[in-house]
Amino acid sequence: NRPQSHFSLELTPEIIADERSYTIDTAIRTGRPPMGVPSDDAMELQAFYRRIVARLLEYGVLMLHSSAICVDGRAYLFSAPSGTGKSTHTGLWMEMLGGEGNGRSFIINDDKPFLRFTDHGLLVYGSPWVGKGGTHTNARVPLEAVCLLRRAKENRIRRLAPAEAETMLWQDFYHPEGKEAMEQTLRLLQRTLRSVPLYLLSCNADPEAAQVSFDAMVHGGSL
Repeated sequence: NRPQSHFSLELTPEIIADERSYTIDTAIRTGRPPMGVPSDDAMELQAFYRRIVARLLEYGVLMLHSSAICVDGRAYLFSAPSGTGKSTHTGLWMEMLGGEGNGRSFIINDDKPFLRFTDHGLLVYGSPWVGKGGTHTNARVPLEAVCLLRRAKENRIRRLAPAEAETMLWQDFYHPEGKEAMEQTLRLLQRTLRSVPLYLLSCNADPEAAQVSFDAMVHGGSL
């Protein structure tokens, strides 16, 4: 039997056209004009994504712009602005653990995983929206830790207090429109900060960076 749906979404040609205008205007405003007119298919997927993320807030679900990896049945999230190296870092973890099919690890989602509070704790879910690598898995895994990445010449990691991490992590959560939605997002963010360990990793793209973060986040060390 198919599970019962909780809500449905309908996209019209007008919504897709509005999404295209929004996308182009945003790109121009941020200094990254598009290389042509975005296709209907791309705009439909994006419009659906933005609407479903807003609706999922009603069920205590957040989207965090991050790369999520599962190791030994626990999820680890690496969050950072686009281009900082989230996917590169989880890729280094995969290589360190033996590559694809190593039996210990897999990528849950490479760009936009969902977080949800349940009776079993804070879980990470895969989603169909992925980054350039297109890597995702239909899975749900308990969240063990969150790490914010920053580029640096040397690899260092430290534990963050919730108040210290709040501003940095807020930037990487999806921000829905409307006061109530924003307030709900903030409440869920603050609950997340109280629920799992938070780290700041200053790193380069060398394999050593993965070992530094792995030792701290999995084994509980700190440098």
